[in-house]
Amino acid sequence: MECIKLFKEILCIAEESLVCRLAKDLITCIEKNCPLICLYSILKIIYEVVGQETYYRLIGVGDDEFQRILSKRSREYASFKTWMITKLKGVDGVTRKKLLRLYLTLSNYVHPSTRLYEGLEVDNELILRAMDAIVYMITLGNNNYLQRLCGIADPEKLSRCLFVKTSKRVSKYCIEP
Repeated sequence: MECIKLFKEILCIAEESLVCRLAKDLITCIEKNCPLICLYSILKIIYEVVGQETYYRLIGVGDDEFQRILSKRSREYASFKTWMITKLKGVDGVTRKKLLRLYLTLSNYVHPSTRLYEGLEVDNELILRAMDAIVYMITLGNNNYLQRLCGIADPEKLSRCLFVKTSKRVSKYCIEP
């Protein structure tokens, strides 16, 4: 639970953001012992929101244009596409593939897959890896966010929660001159 609270704290750096509201829903879901499909669904939605916002930020789309694009894509029921992860600007191919594989694994928990038919179980490692990937994607090309993250999350605490990618970014950005 400590790692999930750290995740919420990190996502709520921007207090009024959609990902902050979803992170709070995730905490509530866990505290109230909601069905696992709800937990995985919220985590998948956070992954999609962050992947989408990161993709557009990295290609230089501003807030107004982002809202216009989102509105148009929402009408087409296609606001998020997996290619957004595979085309993250400035991210090496191996990392993009890992981010995509992680997203697809997470999707297995909320779509009518064999995993869903066999019954859901808590996969703590998957949850922690997904949270790490989400925070990692938020930090891409977002130095303002990274600066605020330096104040609340030390690399050691992130490592204890298996936030490996995030821990490396925080170590590099916050500690190196």
